[in-house]
Amino acid sequence: MKVNSLQNRSISIYLTFFLILFGFLSCEEKKPRLPEMAIHYFPILRNNSWTYEVKMVRDNGEVTSSYLETWTMGDGRINITSDSPNIGGYWIIYIGGDTNIYNNVGEFLTTRYIQEPPSESFVLDYREGLSPRWHWMIGGKKRINGREYLIAKDSIVYYPSESFVLIYTFQKGVGISEKRKLFYKIDQNGVVKKEDYELVHTLKSYQLR
Repeated sequence: MKVNSLQNRSISIYLTFFLILFGFLSCEEKKPRLPEMAIHYFPILRNNSWTYEVKMVRDNGEVTSSYLETWTMGDGRINITSDSPNIGGYWIIYIGGDTNIYNNVGEFLTTRYIQEPPSESFVLDYREGLSPRWHWMIGGKKRINGREYLIAKDSIVYYPSESFVLIYTFQKGVGISEKRKLFYKIDQNGVVKKEDYELVHTLKSYQLR
C-alpha cells in the first residue's frame, strides 16, 4: 500500500473520530436542563439541624443582644430551641407535591421563577394561604467564592403600627445561611419608616443526613 494512501486513511479516521466526538458533545449540550428543586437549597429532611448565632444589630454596628438558636427538622415542622429564655417553639414547613417548600402561610421557597442567566431582581409571587397579606418575593441566584446561593425576600407584613421584612440567603446543599429581619414603624399618617436595628441569624454549624 502506498504511503500517501496510508496517510489519507489515517486522516479520514481522525476526522471521523472528531466528527463523532463533536456530535456527541453537541447532543449533550442540547439536553434540556432539569429544573432545580427547592430542597436543593433547603434540605428539610428529618433530623437535619442548623445552629445560628442570633444578634440584634443597630445600624451603627452595635450589638444589643446575642444568643444561639438551633433548628431541628421533624415531621413537617422545624423545632426551635435556644439558650435564650422565652425563645423556642416550632415552624410548620414541608415539601409540596410540586417539590416546592411550603409553610402554614403558603409557598415559602420555589425555584420556578428563576431565569437564566441568574438575576438578582426579585419576582413577586402572590399566595393566598391563611394570611392574604403575605406576598413572597423570590430572588435570583448568586455565586460567592465558588458557592451557589439563592436570595429570597418577602414583602412587608403590616400590623396595626409596625411591620417587617424578611430576607433569606440559602446556600445550595446547606440551607439558610443567613436570615435578616428588618423592622418598620408606621406612624399615625401611615408613613412607613425603617427602625435603626435588625435581627440577624448567621449559620454557625449544621448537621445533614
